[in-house]
Amino acid sequence: MIVGAGLSIVPFIHSVEDIIFFFYIFARVGGLFLIAPLLSNYFMPVSLRIFLTVMISLLLGMVLYSDYRGPDPTFVIKELTHNGITSLFSLTVAMIQELSIGFLIGFSFIILYEATLLAGQFIGVMMGFSITEILDPVSNISQGLLGQLFSLATVLTIVSFDLHHQFIKVLAHSFTVLPLGQYHLPYELLQDITHGTGRLFQHGFQIGAIPFSILFLVTIALGFMARVMPEMNIFMVGFPLKIFIGYYGLLLTMNFFPFVLRQIFAEYYNLANRVIHHMGTGL
Repeated sequence: MIVGAGLSIVPFIHSVEDIIFFFYIFARVGGLFLIAPLLSNYFMPVSLRIFLTVMISLLLGMVLYSDYRGPDPTFVIKELTHNGITSLFSLTVAMIQELSIGFLIGFSFIILYEATLLAGQFIGVMMGFSITEILDPVSNISQGLLGQLFSLATVLTIVSFDLHHQFIKVLAHSFTVLPLGQYHLPYELLQDITHGTGRLFQHGFQIGAIPFSILFLVTIALGFMARVMPEMNIFMVGFPLKIFIGYYGLLLTMNFFPFVLRQIFAEYYNLANRVIHHMGTGL
């Protein structure tokens, strides 16, 4: 059956193997929607997330059907051999593997979001806003006020530059580099994930470098004044001064924020591709 520009649609109601093939894709897409920024937002209704997951899985199934289930498939799913479908336990394990693949792809991008929250927390502590916390719609936990500001700026930047399309692009690419039913956990994969997670702190300081450096110098100057003029109430002077200077530092940061974020996003985009490569080749 041909749909549109020559895309074969998966005949879900005609074959048990095709239904399992769809759920393989659905599991990998669902893993991405569990953790990836924007896609896992708790403010997005659950019904909408399920609908998007099913629709993307259907579209990918239409595109990939000839490579996996056509007359001359390029990739062979070992659980769907001609000898019959394997046990339910093997299929469950394979589904969990596909879910973990999508989860690791999304994890590669969520580090970027956590770096922006970390930058906001750094600046918030320096400005005296460490006690102001509100609910984070992405992680569903309480975060600092400035961390929320940076997270919203991250969301707007990702959407404005169409970077959210890269999530789906990497996911679609993974079905070629890492075919369904194949799964490896080499040591190089652990190294890449560890290195990418370790870079979180470096990127957090990079994003909030301008206001953090200015506020650090202001803190040193206030400490010097407290030693020189002990009769002055430094707290009453320093608290509003640090807030005032911090706001101007944030304005300077927002001017460079999109450029810095795009560079960091490119790094984690490459990390997601390396994760797929290592799991696909085992090297």
